[in-house]
Amino acid sequence: MTESLTVQQQDLRRFLLSFQGLNPLSRPVPDGMEPDLAQLIRNLECVQIDPVSLIGRNQDLALLARHDGYRAGSVDVLLARGTIFEYSTHAACLLPIEDFPVLKGVRARRRQQLQREMDDLGSVIGEVLTRLNNEGPLTSRAFESPARVQGYWDGAVGTTKATSHALNLLRDAGMIRVVGRDRSLRTFDLAARGLDAEVARRNEEISEDEADQALFAKYLRAFRVVTERDPLWGWKKATLSQRRSLAAEAASQGVLVPVMIQETGRSYYLRREDIGRMESCMGQEPYDLEDPALRVRFLPPLDNVLWGRERLHDLFGFRYVWEIYKPPAQRQFGAYTMPILAGDALVGRMDARLSRDTGVLHVLQMAFEPDFRYPSSFAQTLERDLQHFARSLGAAIVERQISGEGRGV
Repeated sequence: MTESLTVQQQDLRRFLLSFQGLNPLSRPVPDGMEPDLAQLIRNLECVQIDPVSLIGRNQDLALLARHDGYRAGSVDVLLARGTIFEYSTHAACLLPIEDFPVLKGVRARRRQQLQREMDDLGSVIGEVLTRLNNEGPLTSRAFESPARVQGYWDGAVGTTKATSHALNLLRDAGMIRVVGRDRSLRTFDLAARGLDAEVARRNEEISEDEADQALFAKYLRAFRVVTERDPLWGWKKATLSQRRSLAAEAASQGVLVPVMIQETGRSYYLRREDIGRMESCMGQEPYDLEDPALRVRFLPPLDNVLWGRERLHDLFGFRYVWEIYKPPAQRQFGAYTMPILAGDALVGRMDARLSRDTGVLHVLQMAFEPDFRYPSSFAQTLERDLQHFARSLGAAIVERQISGEGRGV
């Protein structure tokens, strides 16, 4: 019979945050001190990317939340150097280039799934590959086509350039990759060209089964607290019944250990090698909101901590919906609501916009959870970290209007 562990919400969320680079008591670093971005992304396993930029891109905001010296766009330098690459795990993400081989099976399956669509484009696919092979890295604007086809985001009428759709298909099939970004402009190259020699060798030698096993291990490290209820379990499509069977098998083999949250009775799994870390997080005193070293962080909607809304509620007691896809009249907290992390608790939400032309961060709403109680000194901590957040985005001024369900600061 598989052993299990009973934990409290606070213990489990502290365990998760301990892997997330979100030290609740760290101080802002001096201006100009840049992070080791490559190592930070390795520690996180991957960082989700998204084109929405009402304040900043998700990848920039997620990295800023973990290192105060980060400056928007710095991660694009790593992409151009080939230190990281873009591909889909549970969504489009930035990953360390060393992980290129572990997605070999995923790429093969995606090529098979997309082959018919690529065939439908006729000679366009071959022409794109030939140009990249002969000319080297090219931006998406370098490809022109009068033909329009139904792309990923089109409705009933296709408005996407045939060459643009070809680039997207070839990228998803793993035949080309993004090697540069300038805002929305992407630069592409052949997937295997420019790879480090060791990465290229491993990519050639690894089997798809071995790659899938390595990818599952990466998934476990990225999430740390996992459940078979996650439809993207292991970053591989499977039914709930299949996921339950796979989880039970991993537990019986000693790879995973079941943990039950005392307050909710809900069960999750941890890696066996993480149990010692979990036990070290148990029974600690709550963080003191009057401690001047306490950090307040503003997490973007697709931050790693927020992956899995059910898990988020079970660990933090926090219900979150990214309201950008809701009609304005149905939004409660705003289109770009960012959860506010104070210590090890999600205590509220902020909706803001960055005006790059005027250098103003407009805080449209800040709402705190109804049960969040704090001393008056917390207002100073919040103000300090909000101002630092704004400066890191290039804003010199913060204009805000505080409202919401909880007490305003």
